[in-house]
Amino acid sequence: MDYEKGIIASVYHYKKKLGIVGRIDTIKFKSLGTGENNLNILVSVNKKYDMVYRIGLRKPYERNMKREFDSIKLLPKDIGPKPILLDMSKKILLGIYSVQSYIPGRHLTRLNKKQLIMHARKIALLHKRKYPYWGNVVKKYNPKKHPWSLYQTLLQEYKEWEDNPKILNDKTFKEYYPKIRAYIRKNDYLFKNLRKFSLINHDLCLTNIIFSKDNLYYIDWEWAAYGDYALDLVLLFNPYYDVLPWKMRMNKKQQELFINEYLRYNPDIMLKKRVEVLSIYYIFLDYMFFLWKKHSDRIKTTINPKVYEKDFILMRKSLKKTKLVS
Repeated sequence: MDYEKGIIASVYHYKKKLGIVGRIDTIKFKSLGTGENNLNILVSVNKKYDMVYRIGLRKPYERNMKREFDSIKLLPKDIGPKPILLDMSKKILLGIYSVQSYIPGRHLTRLNKKQLIMHARKIALLHKRKYPYWGNVVKKYNPKKHPWSLYQTLLQEYKEWEDNPKILNDKTFKEYYPKIRAYIRKNDYLFKNLRKFSLINHDLCLTNIIFSKDNLYYIDWEWAAYGDYALDLVLLFNPYYDVLPWKMRMNKKQQELFINEYLRYNPDIMLKKRVEVLSIYYIFLDYMFFLWKKHSDRIKTTINPKVYEKDFILMRKSLKKTKLVS
C-alpha cells in the first residue's frame, strides 16, 4: 500500500492525539475503498485502537477535508463518526488527511421495512435542529437577503458544463435542459421561501450509510452543508430509478411509508412537493454526472467504468419517464 509508511509515521507522531496508550506493537491496514476524492484506510493499532485514515486524492477538493472535519464536530451523538485528527501540513503524508473513528458494519443495497423506518427516524433527528442560514461551516448566507434558489444552483451547474462540447452537443442534454430549466424555475418559489435550514450530509447514498446490528450511521461528510433537508431524502431514494451501489428505487408504498415516518419527527407541510421537484432535478443532474464520467479520463476510482456507462443509459431512460419532454 503506497501510504503505509506515511500512516505508520503519523501514528507514532500523533500517538497521544490518537488516544493510543502504551507501546505500539502492531499496526495493520485494510482498504475501505476509494471514492471520487478520497482514499479510506482502516488502521488498527495493537488490535485495540481502530481508526479511519481519510486521505485526499485531488488538490481542488483539499479544502473539503477541513470543512468535513469541522462539520462532523457538529453532529448529534450517534449520527456519524467522531473527528480525531486533521493534518493539513503535508509533511507526513503527501496530501491532507483526517482521522475519524471507525464504525463497524455493512452497506446495504436494499432496505427492509424496519431499516427504512430506522433511517427515516434517524435522519429526521439530524434535521430537526434548524438554523437561520444556509451555506457551509465556512460561509453562511442570510435567506432574507440571499434566498436559496434551486434554479440558480442549476445555472451554476451549467457553468461547469458550458466549456465541454461533448456535453453541450449531447442530444439528450440539448433536448432536456431547456425543459428542466423551465420546470425548476416555475417551482423555485418552494425553495426561495425557505427561512430555516438543517445540517445535511448532502451526499447521502447507500455507500455512505453503515448498518450495525440494530443501528445505522452516516459517513462521508465531505459535502456537508446547511441546506434544505429534502436534499438528503432525494439523494438516496428516487421514484424513477435506482443506481446501485449508490441509490435505490422505492415503490409508491415504500415512499409513503418513509416520508410519513420522517414527517412524524420533522413536520413540514411542503416537504412532499419539494421532494417531487428535487427528484426530477436529480435525474437530470445524475445524467450529467454520468455523461461527464463517460467522456472523462481524468478521474480514476475503484468503480468499473462500465458501471458509469450502464448508468448513463439508465438516466436517459429515466428522463423520459418524467414526461417533461413529449
